[in-house]
This record gives sequence, structure tokens and C-alpha cells, in this order.
Amino acid sequence: MTREHLVSAWIPKLFKSSGYNIRRYDEAGLVKKWRKAKLDEKAFAACGECNNGWMSDLEAEMKAAFSDVIRAGVKVSLLPRGLALLAAFAFKCAVVADHMNPADGTLFYTTHTRHKFRKSLQIPDGVQMWLFAFRGMYAHSGIFHGYYLKPRPESSPFHNLNFHIFTFLTGRLGFQVASPKWTDVRRSGQRLPLLCPEDIWGTAAVRFWPLEGLPVSFPPRHYLSDDSLEAFVNRFRGTVTMIVA
Repeated sequence: MTREHLVSAWIPKLFKSSGYNIRRYDEAGLVKKWRKAKLDEKAFAACGECNNGWMSDLEAEMKAAFSDVIRAGVKVSLLPRGLALLAAFAFKCAVVADHMNPADGTLFYTTHTRHKFRKSLQIPDGVQMWLFAFRGMYAHSGIFHGYYLKPRPESSPFHNLNFHIFTFLTGRLGFQVASPKWTDVRRSGQRLPLLCPEDIWGTAAVRFWPLEGLPVSFPPRHYLSDDSLEAFVNRFRGTVTMIVA
């Protein structure tokens, strides 16, 4: 295994910065703070062949298409091809996040799912993604945050379901990935339910995956800010609404 950047190596080069203040939250919610001259945090999440092959190609495409969006928040209309590229990058980041702190020491994304994605960039059924824009005190703010969600109560029809919720922000561009998985293999063929966010987020976070065949405008009508970002990251904690489409 080789170490994969949490924040892609090309992204910090978009900004002029003399250093980075980094905060990491552990399982108990305690904050560890430090400062670094370079933003090069990594996790063991890929073999060398993948890291230098298809993952490198994906990063190059993402850099060419989204550098100006990340750096300056330029207005764009994303067509299905651009949305598919962003979704592939987002799912790759979610898998890396899962390698950082797997629940109970077991990776959320199965070997089959990861190998299928590697071969075809095919995103599993049931995965949802939202796009958001950010304006805060610091123009170079970022987030790489994942957590695991289990619906309650245990007697609900979805009690055999787990979610991995991953939020990524760099510069002006952010996205959130919600990945579901049945924990009971006997339900593996059943349709996965969709998470339904509260309406309050509707004008700030636009769902772009699964593809619906229509362009998606960036930035959305409203921006997330320093005051709303944490609530957005944790918007699926607690009581959640789910539907089977």
C-alpha cells in the first residue's frame, strides 16, 4: 500500500500560502492542532499501481476542469460529463477517508466495491452526492471529514442499514457523499433507501448524483459560511428521513 493525499497535491498549489493551521478531531471529539508549511496529509489507501495509474489520471482531469472553481468560485454550468468526473473524484475521496478510521476496524467499502470502481469508475447504487459553495473568514479553508451513521431505532425497517457520510471542502468548492450499505447479506439485493435532507439546506446544497440528465449550476443560490458549515457536515446525525425510490 502507498500513501494517498487527503487533499490532492495539486490543490494547495492553487493558493498562495505561507503555511496551514490544521485541526483533527479524534473519536472522542478532542481537537489536535498543529501548523505545517505544506499541506501533505496522507493515508495508506492505494497500491502503487493505482496511485500512479488511474488515480493520477483522475486527478489530472479534476485539476484541468475544477481549478478555477476551487480557487475563485467561478460560475459554471456542469454538464453530465463534468458531474460524472466530480462524482468519481468525490467517491475516491470518500474511500480514502474510510481508510483513515474504519468503523470497528472494518472498511465500509468492500473489496468488491473498490475493485469495481477501480476498473470502471462505477459508483455503487444508492450513493448520493451534493455540491455546495463556501464563503468564510479564511478563503483557503478546507474539510476532510467522514463518519458512520446507523439508523435508529433497531426495530425500524432500515435497522440493517449503515451509512458513511463524507464531506470535503477546499477553497470555494465542497461536496458531501452519502453511501449506504446493508449489513445483513440477506438484504443485499434489496433496493437501498435514499436520505432526505431537511429543506433548510435545499438552496445551499444541490444534489448532483445520481445523474438526472440536467446541468447543475455552481455556485448554488446560497453559500455555506463559518456559522453553518459544522451543522451541514453533521446534518444527518440524529433523526433522519429515508425513502425508497
